[in-house]
Amino acid sequence: MATPPAVRPLVVVPLFALLGLVHPAAAQGIITGHVRAASSGAPLPDAAVIVIGAAPTAHTNARGDFVLPGVPPGTHTILVRRVGYRAATLQGIAVADSAVVTVTVDLAPAAPPLDTVVVQTADDDIRAPPPPPRTGA
Repeated sequence: MATPPAVRPLVVVPLFALLGLVHPAAAQGIITGHVRAASSGAPLPDAAVIVIGAAPTAHTNARGDFVLPGVPPGTHTILVRRVGYRAATLQGIAVADSAVVTVTVDLAPAAPPLDTVVVQTADDDIRAPPPPPRTGA
């Protein structure tokens, strides 16, 4: 009986991998960061982070952190918004091919806090309204 021939694994390597070529659009960067309250430094969850003119958007997690993958190389403007805070715009964020850029954003409150209003009345001033008049019966 004849011995079956040895089976060798076939390795296929794409031509572009051998040449080290990568499509230019495939090289993108990542913007990571942290959003916090300007007054206290506390992390701000649920803030929207948008790269103006590009597709990547994200929201901050409970620790105020975000990750924007797939940012095309170039100089970008980032808009950060959260309810109760003024929006912040970061301009000139330079992203290189396959680079990770980290930013920190401080958001200021949208309106100053209101003073406490205390309403007091004396017990004698509290009166029930008179009952409505009866009609026909």
